[in-house]
Amino acid sequence: MQSFPASGSSSSLHVLRWVIAALGLVLGIALLLAGSVVIGGLILVLAGLRIALLVGSERQRRRFASAGPGVPRTPGSVPPPGLGGRPGLQLLQPVAVAAAARTIGVSAADLQAQQATGRSMADVASDHAVSTQAVVDAVVTDASARLDQAVAGGRLPARRAERGRGRLPQWARQVVTTPGTNAGVA
Repeated sequence: MQSFPASGSSSSLHVLRWVIAALGLVLGIALLLAGSVVIGGLILVLAGLRIALLVGSERQRRRFASAGPGVPRTPGSVPPPGLGGRPGLQLLQPVAVAAAARTIGVSAADLQAQQATGRSMADVASDHAVSTQAVVDAVVTDASARLDQAVAGGRLPARRAERGRGRLPQWARQVVTTPGTNAGVA
């Protein structure tokens, strides 16, 4: 996996995009001053929209870069929703699957195969006479331990871990009771 360059660095393509937007502004103003109001106005509007898009993508890039070390990134990817717009609890999905499978008494692969057919972890737990709450509690416990490890390893600020820990019970219940393999990711 590849990391994006730091927000302070700039590539030639990044600079070129800003130069083109600036040239659009200059051309639009020049056309307005020359009396070509419709074309000049249109070019000004398009250049303004381009600048707005560039500013928005720059903010997103900075926000994604500030997610911290250890967060997988691929070029062109958008950070998944989570805590503060950064990758959040959904990164704990593998922990949830492992904890649920262990509590239910099945392998993680078997649990995921059941989820792929549209069943929830709670459905599978019910088949094995395990309560939904027992599975939720196991997911919360393991996810909380993983947050503690991330803080201890310097991969997650303590404040973010506390916010995440506060959301764990609700998130775990959603993961356990939502059918399919993408529970807790949206």
